[in-house]
Amino acid sequence: MTFVRPGSDCARRSLAAVLGAYAALCATATPLLAQRAHAHPAPAPATIIFRGTVVRQDSTSPAPYSSVELVEAHARHFADDAGHFSFKVAAGRYHVRIRQLGFAAHDTVVDISERSPPPTLVVVMKAVTIRLTDVNVRAPQVCTSPGVDSEATPILGEFMADVRQNADRELLLRRSYPFEYTVEDVQTSTPVGSPDSARSVLDTLAYRSDALMPYGRGRTIFTDRTDPRGAWERMRLPSTLDFADSTFLATHCFDYGVAESGNYDINFRPLATITAPDVEGTVTLDSLTFVVRSAVVRLTHPGNVAPGYGRLEVRTTYREVLPRIALPDTIASTQRYSTPAPDSRPFIATEVQSMRALRFVGRAPSGVSKEQLFGGPVKPGRGLSARLHVSLQDPQP
Repeated sequence: MTFVRPGSDCARRSLAAVLGAYAALCATATPLLAQRAHAHPAPAPATIIFRGTVVRQDSTSPAPYSSVELVEAHARHFADDAGHFSFKVAAGRYHVRIRQLGFAAHDTVVDISERSPPPTLVVVMKAVTIRLTDVNVRAPQVCTSPGVDSEATPILGEFMADVRQNADRELLLRRSYPFEYTVEDVQTSTPVGSPDSARSVLDTLAYRSDALMPYGRGRTIFTDRTDPRGAWERMRLPSTLDFADSTFLATHCFDYGVAESGNYDINFRPLATITAPDVEGTVTLDSLTFVVRSAVVRLTHPGNVAPGYGRLEVRTTYREVLPRIALPDTIASTQRYSTPAPDSRPFIATEVQSMRALRFVGRAPSGVSKEQLFGGPVKPGRGLSARLHVSLQDPQP
């Protein structure tokens, strides 16, 4: 170890070296410190309110609850009951897409500047009509080529687009305004040839708007173990949302026709190679508004559920809970089944589900009450996680 006396040449040289190193360090650090001192976060882009109104072709009456989307902003919601909408956006160019059932789609581009408030966009929607002479009834055929070829059958492509828009509007409602609905459920089982019901069950069911059960091949029948009365075999009912589901489209064929009422029918049936229980039936569209009005669904291959199961048919009517947004109102099913031998006996079972109340969990759409009642007393509902379904009566005695 070497000691350096203060004041010696060696000490002065060492001190000078230390000071020189410190000066070099300061000289190096100074620009960094200066850089930090002058660095500021970039100002946040100004928020601009972009407003618009959707009106019908006469330019005076609104097109309420039209779907409005700003593509670049990744934002989409309904116009209100007066057709007004607004978005908070930054300056830029945006593609605006407006959709409403019964009207031609409207797409436009708007440039929004920070310098001046953007003018209110007024969108005029033109009604769409399809002449009945354009619709030729097509006889059902064995399903071998699923899906929809819109170029081969343009009218069917238009009808399917309308059903998908029904589904899109329902899904937007479920996501934007979550709700719960209560259903009264009445089940009866009657021996064939007997005027008396052998069994009658009255229940109240509660459903949530986020409780969705996607279609799956081979999963039309499922066992529900949530019922305190015991396990039930249930049939998952198809909905308009299935017509926007790629799996459903890839496993079903579609054709079209005209109902006795003058409304439009879309028929669907599963691939002939699907031998597991599935669904076939008809969805009926209003010929003026293109809103889904009713549906008839039949269970295919019911005997493959279990011995004794027979024909099962479900008829559904729809109610508009908002203009041109419909939900199932009444679901009525009829099922034939037989008890096992040696005392085999045929029965007819019916089930009727009726919507009694709908309540929005958070805020309600403008112009709509938070809770809507549809007649009859409303009892507390038994919560279910699955979407609408019907029960299958057990053939066992």
